[in-house]
Amino acid sequence: MSNVNTPAPGAPYFTPYQNPPSGTAVVPQRSGKGVPKLFQPLKIRGVEFQNRIFLSPLCQYSAKDGIVTPWVFAHLGGIVSRGPGLTFTEATAVTPEGRITPEDAGIWTDEHAKAWKPIVDFAHSQNQKIGMQLAHAGRKASTIAPWLNGPALAGPELGGWPEDIWGPSAIPWGPTYGEPKELTKEGIKRVVNAFADAAKRAVETGFDVLEIHGAHGYLISSFLSPTSNKRTDEYGGSFENRIRLAVEVVDAVRAVIPKDMPLFFRVSGTEWLEEVAPNEPSWRPEDTAKLALVLAEHGVDLLDVSAGGNSANQKIRHGPEYQVPFAATVKQAVGSKMFVGSVGGLGDGVVAAGVVESGRADVVFVGRMFQKNPGMFTPSLTHPLSARMNLVSAFLAAFLVAVAAAGPAKRSYDTHNYYVLHHDSAASLGASLTEVLQALNVELVEQVGELQDHWLVRQQKPPNHLAAREASDPVVSTFEALKAEALSPIGVRSEETHLARRVASSVDFLSPQTLRRRVKRAPPPVSPPSSTSSRSVATRFGIQDPLFPQQWHLVNDEFPQHMMNVTGVWEMGLKGKGVISSLVDDGLDYENTDLSENFDEDNSYDFNDHEDLPTPKNFDDHHGTRCAGQIAAEKNTVCGIGIAHESKVAGVRILSGPITDADEAAALNYGFQNVSIYSCSWGPPDNGMSMEGPNYLIQKAVVNGINNGRGGKGSIFVFASGNGAAHGDQCNFDGYTNSIYSITVSAVDYKGLHPYYSEPCAANMIVAYSSGSGRHIVTTDKGKDKCATTHGGTSAAAPNAVGVFALALQARPDLTWRDIQHLCVQTAGMINADDPDWEPIANGRKYSYKYGFGVLDGYSFVKAAQSWKLVTPQAWLKTKTMRLGDGTFSNKTYTGGEFIPPGGLESKMTITKDMLTQSNVAALEHINVKVWINHPVRGDVEVEIVSPNGIKSVLAGARKVDHDATGFPGWTFMSVKHWGENPVGDWVLKVKDQNSPGKNGTLLGWNMILWGSSIDPSKAVKYEVPLVDDVLSPPEDVPATIQPAPATSTKQHPKPTEHLPPDHGHATGENTKPAFSPTNDAAIVQPSSTSTSPPLSEAPDLGWFSDMSSLVTGQKWFFVALGAVSIFGVAVGVFFWRRRVAMRSSDYTSLNNENEVGMTALGTSISGGPRTTRELYDAFGEVSDDDDDETTALRPQQERTTGGLGFHSGFLDDDNPSTAAGLTPQYRDEPDDDNTHAQSKREESIDVERDASHSGSGGSSRQHTSTD
Repeated sequence: MSNVNTPAPGAPYFTPYQNPPSGTAVVPQRSGKGVPKLFQPLKIRGVEFQNRIFLSPLCQYSAKDGIVTPWVFAHLGGIVSRGPGLTFTEATAVTPEGRITPEDAGIWTDEHAKAWKPIVDFAHSQNQKIGMQLAHAGRKASTIAPWLNGPALAGPELGGWPEDIWGPSAIPWGPTYGEPKELTKEGIKRVVNAFADAAKRAVETGFDVLEIHGAHGYLISSFLSPTSNKRTDEYGGSFENRIRLAVEVVDAVRAVIPKDMPLFFRVSGTEWLEEVAPNEPSWRPEDTAKLALVLAEHGVDLLDVSAGGNSANQKIRHGPEYQVPFAATVKQAVGSKMFVGSVGGLGDGVVAAGVVESGRADVVFVGRMFQKNPGMFTPSLTHPLSARMNLVSAFLAAFLVAVAAAGPAKRSYDTHNYYVLHHDSAASLGASLTEVLQALNVELVEQVGELQDHWLVRQQKPPNHLAAREASDPVVSTFEALKAEALSPIGVRSEETHLARRVASSVDFLSPQTLRRRVKRAPPPVSPPSSTSSRSVATRFGIQDPLFPQQWHLVNDEFPQHMMNVTGVWEMGLKGKGVISSLVDDGLDYENTDLSENFDEDNSYDFNDHEDLPTPKNFDDHHGTRCAGQIAAEKNTVCGIGIAHESKVAGVRILSGPITDADEAAALNYGFQNVSIYSCSWGPPDNGMSMEGPNYLIQKAVVNGINNGRGGKGSIFVFASGNGAAHGDQCNFDGYTNSIYSITVSAVDYKGLHPYYSEPCAANMIVAYSSGSGRHIVTTDKGKDKCATTHGGTSAAAPNAVGVFALALQARPDLTWRDIQHLCVQTAGMINADDPDWEPIANGRKYSYKYGFGVLDGYSFVKAAQSWKLVTPQAWLKTKTMRLGDGTFSNKTYTGGEFIPPGGLESKMTITKDMLTQSNVAALEHINVKVWINHPVRGDVEVEIVSPNGIKSVLAGARKVDHDATGFPGWTFMSVKHWGENPVGDWVLKVKDQNSPGKNGTLLGWNMILWGSSIDPSKAVKYEVPLVDDVLSPPEDVPATIQPAPATSTKQHPKPTEHLPPDHGHATGENTKPAFSPTNDAAIVQPSSTSTSPPLSEAPDLGWFSDMSSLVTGQKWFFVALGAVSIFGVAVGVFFWRRRVAMRSSDYTSLNNENEVGMTALGTSISGGPRTTRELYDAFGEVSDDDDDETTALRPQQERTTGGLGFHSGFLDDDNPSTAAGLTPQYRDEPDDDNTHAQSKREESIDVERDASHSGSGGSSRQHTSTD
């Protein structure tokens, strides 16, 4: 910004010149995040606005014979200096009889224009843009100012002109309004000329933008509507005739203003009469869309879409964004032909940002709170976030606190409890975020990462001696009390119940936040082995890194077929330039010489200590630095070189201490518009005992990254499969690695053998090279010039894959997240072809639980990427839930289910072609299988899914050390083994038990999601994470009330070193063992409660009863066996009969048809609820901000009171709006506030369900005594 002492040019007095103007976002932002669209510049014709927040016209009622007073100067001067992109004057009359009240401003003479000139000059001295709204009040003219007590009509004694009121027809707006005369054709011509003359004066005065007022029942608006226009000439009747006046005024104005001057038009998107008179003609959203297309052809640049104001019978449905759908309808119709503005229900900054970001409107119009108290946003600058805002103005800083904070706030877990809540800003008649915060008695901290409408909040902890007495969480208890109050009958004056209902309907999710750790998947230090290697590649590329000869994963002289094969890609000139990978890990040593030049500071952050830089502070914080070196270690004279050594790496530190769901969610979206790949070599403990995945909030963040990251191409998440195979662990028990959104990478060693630590499962997609058989991964280490020579585990395999993906993205930055997965499947090379773990699959290839589709080959991957045709968007088929034995699961409790007999149990589900077509699914990719299995020893259970083509996916093998008694409470498995398969036919779920004495289980239910490419890309929709995904309930259940998600116990992500065997680098790998032992399927029982397929025709595998054939080698054994089976059959029959009788008394009857995506988060406890976190600090904590434009509300005249207020204070008080059944209300454009939070007991008593008492421009005010 220029020196503050620089005078503004041309100003007749000293005022500091603002360059850039207030309200301009600094680029780049320190956080590295992109500037939100709301704060991006917008150019319309020859005028550029520094942001997309425009101040609506607000009537000030401070003019004498139409000439504005110094009050208007003070009002607008205070506004422009705070930096909205554009500031509008009030509705300015083009003729004296066109004023709304005698005190309103005009521009029908040069004297009027002269009064406006100092205001325009002052705005320009602040380097700001100012516009004028030209208006004619029509049949709503000659009314009284809102603070006066009396009828609506202003007679001559009050300066009015009741004999000179005009409209399209002689129909008064209401019984207390003047009766208009029908405007003659000559009168219409005079009005059109008056608009043109006013426009000339406005241009000469220096205004930057003009807007024609065609909304709220004023003259042009009343011509548009069939409810007020009953003419039979060329200005009435048909749609084309009714819009004629509007078009003529637009043409006249456009003809007299400069070509580079923007012209706006305000319109009511609806009259709000659809509900009151559904069969009567009225102005509706589809009419507005048609008008927009016409006006665009006639030179209107922006349509300012408000609503209502043309009928006293209107019934407005207020709430956040309540007028946005009308703007969205127009935007969809006009596309790029015209800009569209929205107004109404935009009281929260995050709501306004969401409207623009979603493309429903190009700009937002706000207003009242700026007039009443523009300085209310200044206190937000003291918030810790604001220091990193990089915005010039306090006004914009307040908005950015809510929507685009440059970095997370410091946490104070010792003094505060933290929570995450999801505020549904679109809830009908819902509460504003400010009201929710006050109702729950919490303060806003920040938005949760990039998750829109998800807020981190906090409440101060009580003193220790009082905290011990707290039996329940105070915030959760408050929310529960509000929900209970919301369900009670509403009395006539039950303000508390009404508020409770609004709050309960606005909060979809509330979760206390608890700290926990994640586990790094890296090795402990071991002695490095000796190694020699060829230096020919180093010579060819001029590589002088001293340890490059030991980087066998880049050049493997000993086994040259086993390396990442990227040197050929380097020869193409592809080295990762322009691609950023984020290491979500334990920090990154950005001062290491091998990483300093390739470190991306802007997209880095420390979520453990909440600092800007991810400095690895702990003694064992070296894992992230080592992984970063594999990807982007520079070509220099230190250590080795990275696979994509010209790419950038960011560090996001989460593994060095406890972390909440909110911070983990933010970490996985941090910088997601700039970062392409997130490298995640961590997860739940690899101990063969845990079953855990991301909770709801983290799932939301991952899906948010998929849907919105990289400009909609999707963040690429790469996860290490895990190092727990030696403990019997499998990656399908890890909700991070078995997510469809993850590329799960297992390991092979330098000989191409399977290391004994690398976890198998049906979610493994590929393998990459890592430690084993005597070799490790050589890379960068913590310390200025330190190198690591003992790195390994699957956590080293994953970054090698990330490096390859970075090379491919340099070649094809347009690849989506699913294109990367498809390329993995298509280009992975088969390794150890004789390994019995390879099994044929339906697409003609083979798949291995150990190797996935094969080893990642860098050269093959990038070459294929260069000519790759992008896949169509994702589609999915969610099946109904198969519910067995009246099984239910709710509140951590299993009920019913089908007993799993010694031979196992199977259940069938049929997929038809019509189901796929209806779901828009063309080709299969991933499958999810969600199961509810009750068992006292989880490790005894085996789960398989068999496709219609006979392809079997082992979803869960037995785990000897897993003795958890919570079973599988809605756990979701994933398989990529059916990629490319035709899914039509019968899918069979098989559940088997180890039959430990006294340890029996039941299968309660299961469902599937089939994921794939879309048939019709135009019908593709983005997936959203369901709030509840583990409940198995009867379909007859009443609708569930909102429930706060339970918190998990305090834990931390374990370090990757915790479960990797110390000999991971030296132990010899294998290629002769299948990952899962074959089992006998012949003895599997089909449940009686469901329709199942006939016995399978496949040959039985060897399994638990592999020696059964010896029993029938003689007659004696045959009859003994036959008798035993008969006795057992009778016993089983009695058991089922008794249990069925008992189940008839159960409250549960059947299962609802819920099908959720994988990634259900479950710990070793049954709850699997989300972890607790903190919420954002609300920049709008005082009151909710400007709802819309000019306050145009309806209320009966007898409710007006002066209250002893002065000339400019009456309209700053709260009104008491009427209902639709009240007396004919008055309606006019003036300051108002619909969503301002109650500040006192008196305000809380006001009925906020306003129907006829509201105008289309945003409704009645709780801050003004009267409205029009």
